[in-house]
Amino acid sequence: MQTSRRVCLFGTSANPPTGMGGHKGIIQHLSSLTSDGNNELTTTLSSSTSAQKSFDEIRVLPVYRHMFAEKRGNQVVSYDDRLEMCRLAFGHLPNVVVSDDERNCFDWVAEKQGITSAEEKQALRVGTADLLDMILENDPSIELTLALGADTFMDLTTWKWRRAKDIIRILKGRFIVFQRKVQDDDDANSSSGTVVTEEELQKRIDDIKEDCPDLKRNIIIENVSYLTPVSSSSARTSLDENYLKSEICVGVLEYMKQKKLYQFAS
Repeated sequence: MQTSRRVCLFGTSANPPTGMGGHKGIIQHLSSLTSDGNNELTTTLSSSTSAQKSFDEIRVLPVYRHMFAEKRGNQVVSYDDRLEMCRLAFGHLPNVVVSDDERNCFDWVAEKQGITSAEEKQALRVGTADLLDMILENDPSIELTLALGADTFMDLTTWKWRRAKDIIRILKGRFIVFQRKVQDDDDANSSSGTVVTEEELQKRIDDIKEDCPDLKRNIIIENVSYLTPVSSSSARTSLDENYLKSEICVGVLEYMKQKKLYQFAS
């Protein structure tokens, strides 16, 4: 029997994408995860071929249009620019694909709803559940996992997201939740940016276990030592190149300068 392809989804505003202390560190960690065959994940940064990769693909999904109105105001940089910055930051990592699925999902939902006018498309709100529906309609055989920050997970499980319970059901509780010293206030689908402890996470999982029985069995909480308080908002408001080189990838910095993005626009 053919084994399902395992795909881990990671959504990010990428405004701009941060380096090893932030987005790149998370994605590299996901790329390095291996499995012992019993759904137990470990991390390897070696080139050993004996370990089985936990995911056949890490799919990075720059946010096309935020569900939260207060976040949409931060998207002064075009989607195509943010997509390209993600490719520069993460595209070389093993098993990593930077995808425009979020943009494609708007067209997919519009077609499903018979929406044709530009005005109606502009008003369209598309969420993570719609994205999962589209991906699985296109390839029903894959097994999806969603990676996200701890505060974003708390938003999801306090039902702030559209069709939140559908998301948990579709994924069968397969989440990888990252804890950071300080949450990035630009994290995709986060409305708060609040730091969340592991005790708070575990309590929330216990509180909803009857509604979401797969969650406790399949969720993984990761605390990665090299993640730092780096934030996209700090990176886009700085002109200090030494600071920026410590917080974002050099290729992203050069792209920002070339395209005159953020503070380089003046």
